[in-house]
Formats: sequence, C-alpha cells, structure tokens
Amino acid sequence: MERPTGYMGIRDFFDPDVAFEDLRADDFAQPEIAFVRRVPRAIGEDDEDLKAALRSYVLGGALKLYRLAADPARYRETQFQHHTMLLHTSSRTGEHGSLAERVKDLWNECAFNTAKGLVELAVLWSSDFAKVCEAQGSEARPSSFVELQEFLANAIKRIETGPSICLVVNSDKGDAPDFSAARVWKVIIGGNKLSRGYTIEGPDRELLQTRDEYR
Repeated sequence: MERPTGYMGIRDFFDPDVAFEDLRADDFAQPEIAFVRRVPRAIGEDDEDLKAALRSYVLGGALKLYRLAADPARYRETQFQHHTMLLHTSSRTGEHGSLAERVKDLWNECAFNTAKGLVELAVLWSSDFAKVCEAQGSEARPSSFVELQEFLANAIKRIETGPSICLVVNSDKGDAPDFSAARVWKVIIGGNKLSRGYTIEGPDRELLQTRDEYR
C-alpha cells in the first residue's frame, strides 16, 4: 500500500535497520535521536522524568501557537485545535486516578509561571528542542527562546482551563474528551482503552518521552 498523506508510522520515529546504540547521541537528524527520550528509571522513581515530559508538553504547545502566529498562510487554527499528552503506565483502572493526582502535583512543582520555571523551560528549549528544530528544519521555528516566550502563557492557560490538567480515560471514568465538541489541551491518562485503538487527536510530535510503560 502507498503511504497515505499525513500518515506517521514507525519510520518517522525509528530506523528499524539501525540499532540505537550505534546512533550518535547528538545526531538530531536521526528520528530516534530527535523524537524519542528513553526513561531508564522505574515507575515511582521518575518524578524528574515526568516533569521533563510536562515541560516538553508546554513547549510543544507554545511552539504550535508560535507557528500559527508566524505563518497563518501555512498553518491553520484547526491544525492546532487539540494538544494532548498521553500517559499509559498500567492497565489497572484503580491506578489511573493516583497517577493523575501525581501528575497534577508535579505540574505544580514545575511552577511554570515563576522565574525558576521559566529558566527550566529555557534550558530544555536550548538543549533539546532548538537542536531538533534546526536538524529537522521543515517547520517554522523561533530564532530564540525569547521569541517563543510570549506564547507560553497562552499554552499554559489552555492546558489549565477546566477542573484539571488531566483527563482519565478508562471504563470507570467519564472523562473521555469529545474532540468534535471543543478544544482539548490535556494530559490524557489511561490503560487498555488507549492501547486498543482509541483515537486521540493532537499529540505533539516535537518530543516523545517513551519507554515500555510510557506509550
């Protein structure tokens, strides 16, 4: 079958013919280096990894808003209507609520609206996102973090709108978003529903934090 327009598959993130160990860690032209961040720490000991993922989620949202403003002829509002981050660590529905509470606590610890929180976003941008954008090079990108900074507040506001930054999607919860009804900028947590064909609109491609348990 021919590759459909807009399709993203394994070759967009991995080179199946090259082992990860053989890749240069600073070669962001390689999809696996550009888009995948391995998380070696065990669940429950990975607070810093989850905070890095949340910072990446915020930066990805701000970058979408930057692109919409920078080149409205190329980018449309409908392209960036949704912006989601997925967390799948367990198939047990009882653990999803606990994870959601943990994510909310870590979000607060990131303190995005403080000087310290802004510095941490700037460090992640310069050490990671900026290098990926430069190496991949096909999309509009800011020349500096300062240029992106004005879009951060709007991204954070969109994520924080509503009762929670998280939505839990499982058989016990009625949080499943209706992507046709309204804009969805949320962290979506679930188990079997997320791994069995549930369609999520708007996951960010700029940076994926993955391991066997985080998909």
